[in-house]
Amino acid sequence: MADLINFNNTNYSGGVPINLGDRYYSQDLGRDIDYLRSLPGRELKNMFNSFPVFISGGLVTQGAGVTLNITAAVGICKFAVTVPNSYSSFPPTTQSKDIVVLVESTQQTNLAVTPAGTTYVKLRYKELNGSSRTHAWTGGSKVYDVSDSFEFVVDGTPNTDYDVLLATFTESGGILTITQQDWTNTRILNYNMPFQQRNIILNGEFRIAQENTSYTDASAAWFHTVDGWAYSRSASSGRATIAQVSNTESSTGYAKRITVTTPDVSIASSDFYYFYQPVEGYDFYPLKKSTGLLSFWVKSSKAGIYTIGIGNSVPNRFYIKEYTITTANISQLIKLEFPFATETTGTWLNTNGVGCHITFSLAIGSDLQDSPNQWNANDRFCTSNQVNFFDSTNTFEIWDVQLINGTINDYHPIRPRPFAEELALCQRRYEKSYEYLIALGSTTSLSQVQFTAFNTNSCYSATVQMKVQKRISPSLIFYSPITGAINKIRNYSTGGDINFIANTELATYFISANCFSIASNSNLLTANQQYGTNWIADSRL
Repeated sequence: MADLINFNNTNYSGGVPINLGDRYYSQDLGRDIDYLRSLPGRELKNMFNSFPVFISGGLVTQGAGVTLNITAAVGICKFAVTVPNSYSSFPPTTQSKDIVVLVESTQQTNLAVTPAGTTYVKLRYKELNGSSRTHAWTGGSKVYDVSDSFEFVVDGTPNTDYDVLLATFTESGGILTITQQDWTNTRILNYNMPFQQRNIILNGEFRIAQENTSYTDASAAWFHTVDGWAYSRSASSGRATIAQVSNTESSTGYAKRITVTTPDVSIASSDFYYFYQPVEGYDFYPLKKSTGLLSFWVKSSKAGIYTIGIGNSVPNRFYIKEYTITTANISQLIKLEFPFATETTGTWLNTNGVGCHITFSLAIGSDLQDSPNQWNANDRFCTSNQVNFFDSTNTFEIWDVQLINGTINDYHPIRPRPFAEELALCQRRYEKSYEYLIALGSTTSLSQVQFTAFNTNSCYSATVQMKVQKRISPSLIFYSPITGAINKIRNYSTGGDINFIANTELATYFISANCFSIASNSNLLTANQQYGTNWIADSRL
């Protein structure tokens, strides 16, 4: 980045001849002001490895029709000015110099645009006199324009260092598919961006799948899917497969897909199909006295109105919101506000129980339907407008789910937690001895706990310290390392498995939120014999 030079040149700042000084004095003042303006910009720019820099705001959404709404934005970019190059001749020759300048915008509503292919939304510095990017000083006295301004440039030309890129979009049938620019590595501070710890959804990118990556519903009416999420249905005929799938649009490359395998074309009053996440009270309660913004990406082969209900643990307080999938198989960003602070009568836990349930409906009978956009004093989480997703072999795919403190104006694309951090949060509820990519019931002794019994109901060195403290004392399940059989411990001394149902054999004082010790209430262990087992610890809500 070149700096301005030739400041306060006395030959052209009121010296002799006076007429020449008068002619170029305003040029020197202009350069002085540009130089002072550039100093803080350069200092801020030096804080980063890349350029330009985005500071805050700049959220781009579709307005009415083919228009854009853009929140107020602040950034740092380049601005070109013309300064003297040499005083050896009269008038001096000139050159273009770049300065670093702060550029600020006001909010734009329904800004008209003309899309063409991939269209770039850029914020650019501009002088109030109308000159864009480049301002040339000419001879003659003039008042220097010291007021900064801006312009939004929306066209098919990629941005340069003279622009702060806010977003790109494509247009199809009047629908704008907008991709917000990710400035993660250069941002100073973005008040419109939720910091990563603000998302209270566990595994909202569906990246962690310790238990299984796919579950086909054959008979169970309730089961866990990927970590943090569960699926439930009534004793009705519809069946589905719930799977972690690859998704190139997702922030982490993963999504959850629900595929109907057996349709249910007629939803009875007591029927229900939904998936949900119970949020722990410790995580939810700080959001209770504010507005929550739930956002996610979704696409489905079944267009129509869907619903989401958020309620307490009792459950006797639910707030229902509707959203519409307008076009089948087209990705869509959904943003919904939930006014938690306005609910003052229900009981909301603030410890390790369920702080709230977040329920995504797929097909719901009339027994669980109520009015939207209000707090209802019951456990109903759907409206009568909910589409029947189970009327055919439909698919529903969702990714990048987040619930933060704020309104729609505070939305920003999800910032995933590091994998190890997300895994540890999931392990607070569910942990296995197997390595992450090793499936339950695999025949492996690498992750087992081994011990030697010193009498018929206890052992040496069989206290297991879990990686993460659990939400509560967990339920335990043991697996044979050699055969992979569930509810088995391997007896290496005899070369066979023994039946061992953990929570039957272990008294409660052998299991805590931090560790467990292996013993037997039924005298299943033989003194001085060698044993080994793999295990899971489950304290899911």
